[in-house]
Amino acid sequence: MKDAVKVFGGIAKFLEEYPLYKQFKLGTPSEAKVSVTSMLGGSSGPARPVSLVTGEPKLIGAFTVHMWCDLCRSSQTFTLVVERDEPAATRTLELDRDGVSLLVFRCAGCQETRRRFLVEFNHQQRWLRKVGQHPPWEPRLDQREAEAELVGDYGTLYKRGLACEREGYGIGASAYYRRVVEGVIDQLLESIKGLLDASQQEEYGEALAKLQQDTVAARKIECVKDYLPSSLRPGGINPLDILHGHLSTDLHTRSDEDCLADASDIRQALLHLLGEVKAEKGKAKAFREATGRLLKKRSKGAD
Repeated sequence: MKDAVKVFGGIAKFLEEYPLYKQFKLGTPSEAKVSVTSMLGGSSGPARPVSLVTGEPKLIGAFTVHMWCDLCRSSQTFTLVVERDEPAATRTLELDRDGVSLLVFRCAGCQETRRRFLVEFNHQQRWLRKVGQHPPWEPRLDQREAEAELVGDYGTLYKRGLACEREGYGIGASAYYRRVVEGVIDQLLESIKGLLDASQQEEYGEALAKLQQDTVAARKIECVKDYLPSSLRPGGINPLDILHGHLSTDLHTRSDEDCLADASDIRQALLHLLGEVKAEKGKAKAFREATGRLLKKRSKGAD
């Protein structure tokens, strides 16, 4: 049962977040013995909710994903269904042999919007991947615009990188994100300086000054990445390390699949840094303003 729950959650995340052709790796053979089957049985009649079960005949709850619904204008729960008018849709996702399955999910809110996934499974190598999806996957508009705003003048390149990532073009996505990193790195590194302790700022500034004429982003990051304050290291992980590692690899010798994984890492590390730096600067500004108001009131009281 524990294995089934783990696979169930993993497959839901895969359907919600993975672009086309990006592989979702399954675990051990025991974890892969999972099927999706109808709670009510039969293939005729109205839409039926479908549940995930293991080799044991124990249901572990409705197989759902959480995605955007255009009719509801909000994020909704979508439940896997079997419908009379979609004979190609399957009631079973067989993970014990190679194959392609069509999965149809219905919005639990409006009961109208459908999301369809064409999923391929490779039994020997134990991976799933989406080879078709309707509507096409993409980040919500407000999310995409907010992210593009973070990268400033490089928003157009960022959106093109997102488009490549969405369609599974790893080399293209990685190349676009690298261009974005190279474009914003100077401003980003300068902003980080203001978040350091006074004792570190001089040393950090000297390291940056030596790199003023350098146009290679990887070398700039290499020189200053260890100065990154702990507030910008979630779980002790240094996002600059991640950026440096991927920017230092040879894009020309890597496969689309490898570059697709790299592209996702680059995007997330970059957005984390830009977002956290912006938030820290905003908090510092609010603190200065609040302190200024308090000092002003105190000085008036003294008068």
